[in-house]
Amino acid sequence: MAAVGALGAGWTFVLLAMVYTALVGAAIAIGVLIWQGHLIEGLKESSRAFFTFKAGKRAGKPHITVPYGVAIGIGAMWAWIERFVF
Repeated sequence: MAAVGALGAGWTFVLLAMVYTALVGAAIAIGVLIWQGHLIEGLKESSRAFFTFKAGKRAGKPHITVPYGVAIGIGAMWAWIERFVF
């Protein structure tokens, strides 16, 4: 996101890019959870972490990762297209 801010398009562009990045990141995360068959478990863990500010321990279970750089790139491009093309 620092690189997006360094583009010099202003704070409104960076704010839009952050919002769009969050939306794209959530969509990717839900897609990964569905793909791996852990949607309900992942949503429960996410809501628990959101409301209690504590991450649950997953003993013996591998961590599910999300390529958030892809979400940042797509969110920044979405904001760029919206601001400069339309």
